[in-house]
Amino acid sequence: MENSKKENFIHQYKSQIAHATLPRRLAEDYSISSIIKDTADKKVYLLKDQHNQSFILKCCSAMYANALQQEYDFLTHHTNMDCFPGAVTFFEESDVCFLLRDYIKGPLLGEHSEHLYARYTHFRDFENALLPYMMECCQIISILHHEKPPIIHRDIKPENFVWEESSQTLVLIDIDAGRQFTPSKTRDTVFTGTYGNAAPEQFGFGQSDIRTDVYGLGKTFLSLLSGNESSPESDTDIPGLSADLATILQKATSFKPEDRYTTVLQFQKALLKLQIQRNQKKDKPRSGFGRSLTLLFAGIVLGSGIGSGIGVMVAQKSFQTASTTSVNTQQDESALPVSETDTIKFSEPDTCVSQKDDKHSLAEKAGVEAFDAYKYQDQIDTIIVAAYQNDAKSVTSNLESLISQLYEEPELTRNPPEDYSTYDVLPKGYWILSGMDAVRLRLVYRDSILKKNIGSYKDYDAQLLHMIRHCLYGTNGSDTSNLYQYAHSTPDKRNNYYEFCLSDLLDNVQCVLDQRDNFTCPQEADSQ
Repeated sequence: MENSKKENFIHQYKSQIAHATLPRRLAEDYSISSIIKDTADKKVYLLKDQHNQSFILKCCSAMYANALQQEYDFLTHHTNMDCFPGAVTFFEESDVCFLLRDYIKGPLLGEHSEHLYARYTHFRDFENALLPYMMECCQIISILHHEKPPIIHRDIKPENFVWEESSQTLVLIDIDAGRQFTPSKTRDTVFTGTYGNAAPEQFGFGQSDIRTDVYGLGKTFLSLLSGNESSPESDTDIPGLSADLATILQKATSFKPEDRYTTVLQFQKALLKLQIQRNQKKDKPRSGFGRSLTLLFAGIVLGSGIGSGIGVMVAQKSFQTASTTSVNTQQDESALPVSETDTIKFSEPDTCVSQKDDKHSLAEKAGVEAFDAYKYQDQIDTIIVAAYQNDAKSVTSNLESLISQLYEEPELTRNPPEDYSTYDVLPKGYWILSGMDAVRLRLVYRDSILKKNIGSYKDYDAQLLHMIRHCLYGTNGSDTSNLYQYAHSTPDKRNNYYEFCLSDLLDNVQCVLDQRDNFTCPQEADSQ
């Protein structure tokens, strides 16, 4: 009886594949290997080409053509980013629209989460292993939000992320439920998403916006923690869930959008703050995390480029190994301040308490925010590769996204330096400073001109491409630029130039805007 059911299922499945047809444009070069989804509105096939390479084909009725076209356009503009699959083609045929893209090999995020859970005895250790993946999901979704206009995903769930084992990277494989944010709309006209993960506003309570995806991410993380993807937890009542993480997820999944984090980067920041606190509270830290934070904070506060660079590199290595190293189980900490704009507050010093009882670093007392500059490295690499490929559109769109995100970093905008564009002459030795301080100066330059022009970078795509390519290819001393050095270094040496490479990219945008406005940037006294 059991065998007959199995044989019947296999027969029906093979018959279904045999009757499935490909559009004329693809039929000669591709064949259907598997049917992933088959509904009245949407079909998804796994295809094989003549070289046995795998691809995904999405087929939708003409009613959904705009959504599929938007997905194709987005993928083609971000073709060098590892967190998105590559687009192959988009076309319409017989009132059906088709999107062909690369197939990403690896387990879905939910499956990968189950493998992580099986490694650990204590639930707290499982939480710590998941934190880097949560933050990576936030980072990926923030790229959608930094499009102009922002793209709201609206269907975030574990099965939309694949853990690509070859690159050790999360890949967002589906964004066709996304739509561009329209400020004039007051509510969503059509429900799009997955019941259980969808925010209340997707059911007619208001218009979906960036906070809708904050809700979706929070529900996704609850699903991973509970191990129940099909019916995610309605609240944070998960056995073993720590109070501090529960507080963060409760805020993210609040019914009212105004009670949630206002951006996914704020959500990511709260998770990062939690990870840092947990690493700091280990009884016997072996990863050098505390040492790395000391170097990082000292580098930022004192302007030491070497200290900042080493601190970030060591801290980054600690973050990357957090998902594979078991940590000592600790008692639940009290709830964290979870707004990105919350600075670390301290009471007046108690003169009755001895100095050795003060456990806060000087950087913490100064209100320094945790900041990982290296999370933007993939975007910077994408910009440089696009410049080498003469892809002006990709250069400008990625520059605009990168700069938008930099302005949202509290540590880069806290206690801003003086705008040096107002100087008649720069003091001698003005540029002897750390890479991150150079970035901070670029962000305030000419009353934050980089920020004011976000949305119009595409108008200067040719000039921006020329400026960057001049640094990458030019002579007359340009071969000593940090952009050149970064692009020509092996991976193990690249981080030596990373921070100043970021500053140089901002400088190129700044120079293009200066040329547009016929503005002459002040020079140092000894260069006049």
